[in-house]
Amino acid sequence: MVDVVLHPIHCPALQFQASELRVVLQDLEVWNLQVVVRGSLRGVYFIAQSVNNLGFWQSYVAADHPRWLDLLFVDERAPSSL
Repeated sequence: MVDVVLHPIHCPALQFQASELRVVLQDLEVWNLQVVVRGSLRGVYFIAQSVNNLGFWQSYVAADHPRWLDLLFVDERAPSSL
């Protein structure tokens, strides 16, 4: 992903998306991209699914997570035992 953003010529199929992302990133002083396993972002995944599948288009994250995901986000805030 980082390579696509920094060197879009390496992945022509994603050049448009990379250019759109660079437009947003240029206004930020500091930014980074991180690769994480999908399981560590369960709350984000459920929010995205609710938007795509249920039509919940309002922005949850601007204020806080949705109440129906309280237990999930509480669990994700707890220190991992791994």
